[in-house]
Order: sequence, then C-alpha cells, then structure tokens
Amino acid sequence: MDANEYNAMINDARIRAILQAQEHIESSGGKNVDHPEVTYGMHKGTSAKGRYGIMPSTLKDLAQNMTKDKEAQEAAAIQDEERLKEYFSSHPKLEDRLAMQYIKQANKSMGGDYNPDKITYAWQWGQNKTAEDFERDKNKPEVQERLAKLKRFLNDPYPPQGPKQLPEQERMLAQEPVAEPSPQPNLSPFIEETQKVAQPVNVEAPTETQKQVPKEMIEATAKPIDNSIDPVVSRFNEDIKKIKFPKLKQRMG
Repeated sequence: MDANEYNAMINDARIRAILQAQEHIESSGGKNVDHPEVTYGMHKGTSAKGRYGIMPSTLKDLAQNMTKDKEAQEAAAIQDEERLKEYFSSHPKLEDRLAMQYIKQANKSMGGDYNPDKITYAWQWGQNKTAEDFERDKNKPEVQERLAKLKRFLNDPYPPQGPKQLPEQERMLAQEPVAEPSPQPNLSPFIEETQKVAQPVNVEAPTETQKQVPKEMIEATAKPIDNSIDPVVSRFNEDIKKIKFPKLKQRMG
C-alpha cells in the first residue's frame, strides 16, 4: 500500500468508521491491548496484538502484500510475543496501515462494497471469507453477537457514502439548538434627538437695511427710561391749584 492509496483510504468515511468500530470491539478504543492467549484452533498458543487485535499469523499474511512497508516487514519477522507487542506499541501508525490492509483484502473477497457487517465477519473469522460464507453464517449466534457489537459503534444502517463519524461529544453539540441573541433596544430616536440638541445655533449676519440705521437712533434706544411724571398728570395738578378751595389746596399743598 503506497502513500496515495493510504491517504485515499484514510479519507474515506466508510473505512474510518470501520476502523473505529474494530478498534472499539478489539481493545475498547485502545484502552485494553493485553489480549488473552488463544487456547484452540489455528491461533492456539498466540495472542492478538495492538488496538485492532491482529493475530501474529494474520500479520505475516498482511506483510506479504506490504513489501515496501519496512515496519510491516520488521514486525512480521519478530517471533517473540512480548517483543512483537512492544513493537506494535511503539509504532501506532503501523497498526493503522495493517488494519487498512486487512480491510482492503477482506473487502475484495466480500464483494467490494465496504459493507461493515461483512468486513467485521471476515475480521473475526478470516480475511479470506467470502460473501457466500457470510450469507450462510450471518444468523449464527456468535456472528449475531459480533454484529451487535459492531452496531454499537456505527450508524445503522451505514450508508455506502456515509458521513464522517463524529465523536459523541461533537454529535451532542451538533444536535443542541443554538440560543437566539437577545433583541437590542432601538436607540435611533434617542440618537436623533441628541444630534438635534448638539447642533450649533446659526447666528444670522445683519442685513444691509440693519447696517443703515442712524447712529443717533441706536443711541437713543439705548438710553435708560425717563422716570419723570407724565405730562397729562402734571397739567391736571396745575388746574386743581387754580380752583378756590382753600382746604383742598392745603391738602394738595
């Protein structure tokens, strides 16, 4: 598997979902990589390795189709179980490449549609299993149990060109409604009134007519008000004095 093929597979949402599901099934998402020793069958005396639970014999089969991958060749040559476990632990990207090579080979024998059920069946019972084998065995209790585990980590049914699988926290945030912003008060009338008050007072320049007013008239207008007795009242007092009413004159004095 070259770099271009690797990038194409890792960017395929279906393959990412299958990888994530297998990692959860085999090691609880990488939390438990201490796999028990197999006590029967072709893998007797060995144990699965790494986050994806790849058996040593399966590793050797995968490495045969990964001849340009130096790390895959080195891992396949390790015979000691503990050393192989340590090698997997120190080369996490190698695990991803091996898992994708497994999916690639299983998908080819299963019909080429990247069906998660068929691939997880082949993951458990052999990458050389065929679609006919799956149809024959899919209702067996052990197969149903494996498929039930798969469905816990996949959208069911998973579409052929399904969306990217979101982590649970991101999925919850994506479904949470976004709060609408609080309405803001309309300050336009207040701003308009403030602008009116702040406007400078226009002082009109004197007209040409106002400029021609005689200086004497302006000075007369500016004199203080004369507080002398009204002429009409003064004349009335003079007429009263001419009347021969001595006592009244005395009072008017």
